[in-house]
Amino acid sequence: MNVKLFTVGYEGIVPEEFIKKLKKNGIKMLLDVREIPASRKKDFSKSNLQSWMKTSGIDYLHIKELGSPKTIRDELRATKNFIKFYEKYLAYLKSQTETVENIEKIVSEQPACLLCFERDANVCHRSIIAKYLKKQNSEIQVIHL
Repeated sequence: MNVKLFTVGYEGIVPEEFIKKLKKNGIKMLLDVREIPASRKKDFSKSNLQSWMKTSGIDYLHIKELGSPKTIRDELRATKNFIKFYEKYLAYLKSQTETVENIEKIVSEQPACLLCFERDANVCHRSIIAKYLKKQNSEIQVIHL
């Protein structure tokens, strides 16, 4: 059984293109992994995004527990040291056992996509989550949109 886990960032994209990208890839569940699901791009704030998803036939779930904690984000902003950020966020992620198990279950049941802001998954915590889930379940194939 091959399980696909998608990730996507909304940086530089308009809602219509964003939804088209999700639908093209058969996404049924959008998993918002931002600690605070607010955005300067109002269409990507939680309530507006939830509404867009519902209209598009895609389920939406905000998972605050998988957001990068403020202290870790602040340190990254100050130091620009992504390696240290990766280490600290991974340690935090490992403490979120129940949440990670729930995400693994969701991903195995339907095409799901982790959402955060950054266009480049390599500089976003969603890639850390995806790698960790793949390590937990080798059946998972990670696809960054």
